[in-house]
Amino acid sequence: MKPRILVIDDEMQIQRFMKISLAAEGFDYVSALNALDGLRVVREQEPALVILDLGLPDKDGSWLLSQLRSYSQIPVLVLTARDEEDEKVRLLNAGANDYLSKPFGIKELIARIRVLLRDLSVPKTYSPILRCGDIELNTEEHAAWHKNTRVSLTKKEFLLLRYLMSKPNAL
Repeated sequence: MKPRILVIDDEMQIQRFMKISLAAEGFDYVSALNALDGLRVVREQEPALVILDLGLPDKDGSWLLSQLRSYSQIPVLVLTARDEEDEKVRLLNAGANDYLSKPFGIKELIARIRVLLRDLSVPKTYSPILRCGDIELNTEEHAAWHKNTRVSLTKKEFLLLRYLMSKPNAL
C-alpha cells in the first residue's frame, strides 16, 4: 500500500508539482487548499504524513498544526516561504516534525518525507497507561485514578492531564 501524503497549500502550481513528484516516487497524493479543508481531509483520508504551508487563505498553518496536535501525532512537514530562525524554532517546538523553506529541491523534500515515514515505522513500545506519583491515566478508556480511586474528569480536564503526564519534565 502506498503511503498517502496530504499537501495543504493554496498555490495551484505547488499542488500540481507535488502531485506529479509524489506520484513519481510511489506516494498516494491528496490535497487541500485551506486549513479547514485540510483538517477534514486528515480525518477522512487518514494520511501517513502532512505537508503544510503556513500562508493559507482561511487560517494560518500554525493554527492547523495546533489543531492536529490536540488529537494526533501524524508527522507534519512545514513547507513555507517563511525562513526566519525564530519561526522555525517556534513551529518545531509546537509539534512540527520538520521544516523546509521555499524554494526547495524535490530530492531533498522526498528524502525528508522518507525519513519521517521511516521514523514512523520504527516500532515503539506503547502503553495506554500513564503513571505519575499516585495518579494513573488510561488513555484508551479515558479513565483516571488517584490512589486507586476512580476520578471523574471533564473531557478538557482529561486532555490537559494526559498532556501534562505525557511530558513530565516539560515544565
